[in-house]
Amino acid sequence: MKVFAYSLSRAMKHAPFPIFMVLLFSLVIHPLPVLSKEYKDTRCLRSSFKFHREIAVDRSGLEKALGSVKAGEFNKADEAIIDYFLRVKGDFRLESWGFCEDAVTKADLILNDQYKFGLFDQVEMPRDILWSQNSADSRSWIFYLFSFDFLQYLNSAYRETGNDKYLQRAREIILDFQTDCTNPSKLPDPLSWYDHTVANRAGYMLDFWRLLRASRGLDRKFTRLFVELLWRHAKFLELEENYNPSSNHGLFAASALYRISVAFPEFKEAPAWKELALKRMERQIQDNFTPAGIHKEYSPYYQFVVASALWQFQKDCRHYETPLSQYFRRTVKGSFECLPWLLHPDGTIALFGDSDDEPNEGIMKLAYIYSPFLRYVDSDGRRGRRPRKKSRIFFDAALFVMRSGWGENRPLHQETCLMAYFTEKARSHEQQDFLTFELYARGQKWITDLGRWAYEYSNPEREFIVSAAAHNVIVPYWRMENKKAETNKKSEPGENRIIRKPDDPSPAAVVDIPILSRIERISLENREKVHNLIASIGRLEDPEEMISAYHALLAKNPVEFEDQIKISLAFVYGETLGEKALAVDLLEEIIEKGPENRSYPIARDLLASFNREIELKPDSARGTESGEGEPAPVIPEEKKEEAKTPPAASGIRFPLKQKAGATDEGEAGTGDAPTPAGREIKEPDPPSPQPFVELHPLMLDQPEVFGYRSAPQYDYVEGEIVFNKYFVHKRAILFIKPYYFLILDRVTIKVPAITRQLFHAPPSVSIAECEKGFQLQADDSSRCLIYSVVRPPGMKSAIIKGRKGNKGEWQGWYSGTLNHFEEAPVLENSIQLDKSDYYSGTLFIPIGRDSPEEYRVKIINDSGWNPADDKSLLLEIVEPGFRSRVSYRPSPRFLSPSGRKDFKPDIRVQRRRR
Repeated sequence: MKVFAYSLSRAMKHAPFPIFMVLLFSLVIHPLPVLSKEYKDTRCLRSSFKFHREIAVDRSGLEKALGSVKAGEFNKADEAIIDYFLRVKGDFRLESWGFCEDAVTKADLILNDQYKFGLFDQVEMPRDILWSQNSADSRSWIFYLFSFDFLQYLNSAYRETGNDKYLQRAREIILDFQTDCTNPSKLPDPLSWYDHTVANRAGYMLDFWRLLRASRGLDRKFTRLFVELLWRHAKFLELEENYNPSSNHGLFAASALYRISVAFPEFKEAPAWKELALKRMERQIQDNFTPAGIHKEYSPYYQFVVASALWQFQKDCRHYETPLSQYFRRTVKGSFECLPWLLHPDGTIALFGDSDDEPNEGIMKLAYIYSPFLRYVDSDGRRGRRPRKKSRIFFDAALFVMRSGWGENRPLHQETCLMAYFTEKARSHEQQDFLTFELYARGQKWITDLGRWAYEYSNPEREFIVSAAAHNVIVPYWRMENKKAETNKKSEPGENRIIRKPDDPSPAAVVDIPILSRIERISLENREKVHNLIASIGRLEDPEEMISAYHALLAKNPVEFEDQIKISLAFVYGETLGEKALAVDLLEEIIEKGPENRSYPIARDLLASFNREIELKPDSARGTESGEGEPAPVIPEEKKEEAKTPPAASGIRFPLKQKAGATDEGEAGTGDAPTPAGREIKEPDPPSPQPFVELHPLMLDQPEVFGYRSAPQYDYVEGEIVFNKYFVHKRAILFIKPYYFLILDRVTIKVPAITRQLFHAPPSVSIAECEKGFQLQADDSSRCLIYSVVRPPGMKSAIIKGRKGNKGEWQGWYSGTLNHFEEAPVLENSIQLDKSDYYSGTLFIPIGRDSPEEYRVKIINDSGWNPADDKSLLLEIVEPGFRSRVSYRPSPRFLSPSGRKDFKPDIRVQRRRR
């Protein structure tokens, strides 16, 4: 039985799947605001359209129109051009878009005004479509609507049956859209004209045009309207303001513009559109793919999408004899060669970033055509070519895949696989998942990521899915304390140290800050250098120098990095210098852009903390500000109630501890002093301790890999991330083949905090505490044991069951498909500490259906494992028939904060039979 058969059969129960690229647009890619910019400049709708101005009348077959133009008879010229489109079949070598199984059933629903998009429920719409209707109250549903997702079913149903009723209904809907959605002052929804929906819609419309023309169903009125509408789509796509160079949106927009240019070469601007589309596609390859072919959104699911889209574009260019660069062709090849490594042995896709675990059938069919490695995996080794390596690192993406094999010694779906995600911040679809991993063994996924949720950016589920708490990482929580950092040393004579306010973007006049010269020279087009520069500013010791450098960079108007810089500035103002008001001003500027802005959750969380600190500042702290003897401002009752609860931040919150002597209501007593109005009120309590708040990591450094080794008996990777000056996380992962995994963490934290080490299991797995640690049990009775082999004092473990919809509590959700959540268990190891370093180590032993009692783990080191005294961790694992010893010596960079560059691990695995 094929490896993918199970997952594909499950997927077919939910929705039909396409074969060609356009369905990739609608089923897989969803509207995503990139940075702070929306790609929807609709000036194309304001431009006037005249056939004789926009059609190249000097082409063969348009001689009559050319003569009318020369005679100044423009109306006759327009009619002659329409006659040409009615008469000429044209050179349409593009393949069909949007064929899907079960299309006739869905098309028949549309004939009865019933629409079903993706996994959303079926809804009824009026015959005259109300384009502002959002039946599912979802941005994704609106995206499907304006992408003309329904047109693929009507087109495919006509291909299957030859019945003109499907084309007739498609024609009615297109005319309806032309009437209701082309007035730029009365657009029904922002997504009606948006870079991605326009690209998708153009693809479906081109396919429909070919079918309608072949059926001889064209008439003068519809031809006139259709050609003009398609021209407006091309004019929209050509605008630089509507081109997104940093995500897959730009790739699909360029592909759609190319298709219009070759399908309608009669447009005067078609050659320019074609040249522009090719230039943009080459730019996409250069800027958004690593040399190995990994797309820099770093989402495995989207890797399948963009690889298939590139292959289809390359095929279109071959049909029209359009040359592509060697680098483009090499990247397309690389994008397919990496695909098998993004699949677990059961054929499901890794859930890093915004990914779904089940392959889309249409995507996979395209992938199989091109990739011999996927054909090998799909056929259980009967066809295609087996990948040469068992484990692999994609160095330029910092993605590690550790496998026991490709079915050489056991069935392919029984192989073991761990994927480690040390990848840098993605261009889009990013989540706070640095250093996370997924674990598959014995035919079961034991530790999983959560994948994606619908792109409803203010939705609590979406906010949780992208947060660090939704991944298998260590999450820091610390108190946002109301403290003012030590004042910096006084300025030396001649120095002019100025802290600029948020509304003053000019750089401060600070003497001899070397980084200012780098800012002056930096090109904002080089995203990686700008990112590194921001990280360098964050490492400056002097807060005033940091502020000066941030403002100098803001003065260059870095649109893509503006919010990131402002958040960093707010953090310095509020946390380091105690200038809460300046921080609040910056954060409110970001929040005003709305919840669709990707920086909105971070700004909101910090703003909530700063606002609370301002409101709850003790009276004694206000004395010098308000003047001695002035009455302190009275805190209203509603503010006191608000102070009892944590700020509305995404992630996990902890209840505030009551102060000693406080009543259940949190009141410490009443006061005697009357208010200025003469009315007595209760004296407000002293402020409660600030809650522990999960801070979204403001990553200063890109994840760094210390080293990677692959040997017959083990694989090994080590790396770190510096999130900010308070928190550093180092992680080592050791794969002891064929089944065992050791996760070793070192945490450096410089403020009082709670850290939580999280392991998420899929809903098919339960977690229970047992004598040896924890036991994970799958539906098929397979088991996995979890041992804590290194455990800092004070660490507590808890098993948490997922809760759906409660934003303020733990949510152990698992997302297998879009908009689909199931309760799933989470294992949490937490520790509350002051400034400290600590180590933790967890050993995973998947044991199949064997008895757990037959397995033992022993730490051979006399002192457990004390890195200060003994640099090696010695383990002994006893299993039925075997006894294995593991000697693990981490690299100096893992053990020492000195940052040494050498990598000298010593890992030995010895196995002997009993």
